[in-house]
Amino acid sequence: MCDSTHKVGEATSVTQSIARDIAGINVTSDELRQGSQQVHMSAQALGEQLEKLTGLARAFKTTRHDIDFAGIRRAHSAWKGRFIELFAGRRKLGTSEITSHRDCALGQWYHGDLDASIKQHPEFAELGRQHEAFHEQALTVAKEWNAGRKSEARAAFTHLMELTRTLFGLLDRLEADIAADEKAA
Repeated sequence: MCDSTHKVGEATSVTQSIARDIAGINVTSDELRQGSQQVHMSAQALGEQLEKLTGLARAFKTTRHDIDFAGIRRAHSAWKGRFIELFAGRRKLGTSEITSHRDCALGQWYHGDLDASIKQHPEFAELGRQHEAFHEQALTVAKEWNAGRKSEARAAFTHLMELTRTLFGLLDRLEADIAADEKAA
């Protein structure tokens, strides 16, 4: 009887120790979750501030061709982060959040009233095609993910990243050509 009482006492002690450990893990997990939420909220706030500053900077543009190439790269790069958050379960992303290729800043500039000299650049037409493909692919990623086809969404995301590299290469070349034109003018 004494031996079984001793074993029950030991089991109780071990159980209490495990309970304390679990409680400690829960506290640490909650702290990590809260820290992650704070980082996420801070990143969103920084993004909003960046958009405001970009808008202010745009008011001081001095080029003949009013386009913020860096801002366009940032806006299109931001989709990578949105999709990574979607894949990690930290956000939802409806297809209505993905604008058409004509509605984003690049699309408005591209389809706007441009000087004919810009449209003459060899990269210009390809930029339009790649930009439209980028938006279509972003929409495909969201549709596949929201339909529960996770592996198809990830494959579409990989293609989206390839399109991003191509799009940015075209933007780099077009930006350099426009800068050279402006310098020569």
